[in-house]
Formats: sequence, structure tokens, C-alpha cells
Amino acid sequence: MSDIGIWRINNNAPERLGNARISLERNFEDWIAADPSLLQEGLTIVGRQLRVAGGVMDLLALDIQGRWVIIELKRSRLRREVLIQAIDYASSLAEMDDDQINNLLLGGLSDFGNSEVLKHRIQQQLELEEEGDREITILV
Repeated sequence: MSDIGIWRINNNAPERLGNARISLERNFEDWIAADPSLLQEGLTIVGRQLRVAGGVMDLLALDIQGRWVIIELKRSRLRREVLIQAIDYASSLAEMDDDQINNLLLGGLSDFGNSEVLKHRIQQQLELEEEGDREITILV
């Protein structure tokens, strides 16, 4: 279990409210899936716990500029193995063709909002990408 500090801004300065305990990495994942702006404005989550050749990625999103964003959450120290794991996910995603990405994502879209709107956003993104030219950002 990890402690995190919680602050609010009061009179233009941070004010510590107290400590909170987070018992599982899954808590972070739930919160980010529900509100991806916790990480970055303009993120749209399109997949969760996705099995790709490199393993199981926590979350997959599209950013406001249309780049794929792999989100790998760890509640402990960032170790080299975690970065390698995230790079493996990015490599797996980059090697997938449009049909494979559609098959990976389309079944679970209703978990993240209007599945038709999300499906359309994914299709637009895939149409914009040239073969082998997929931009991927990694957030760990």
C-alpha cells in the first residue's frame, strides 16, 4: 500500500489536506479510465487491459493530436524493466495492421462512452496513418 499526499490551492499556495492510501495499481487504472484528464487534457481512453504480443497493456488512449498513447501504471519505483515493457507494447501496436487494432478495441468501447463515436474516432485515426507510420506516446 502506498501513501500519497493530497493538496488544494488556497490563497495561491498549495495547502496539504492529508494523506491517502492507495492499495492497488488497479485504483489508479479505474480513476484514469473514468477521467483521463488526470494524466493529460484531451486523452480519450479506447482500451483497457489489452493483450498484445508484448504483453497486457493497462490502458490505450488517443490524444488530442491523434497519437496513440500507451499508459502503463506502476505504483512502485520506475525500473528499467517497466520501460522495456512499455516499449514492447508500443512495438506490438506499431506492428499491428488496421484489422488487428479494430479487433483488439471494438469489443470493449462501450466501457469508455459512446461506442459509435469512439469507433468513428479510431477509424479516422487509422485512415490518417500511413502503413508503418503510427505515432505512439508512452506514459508510465
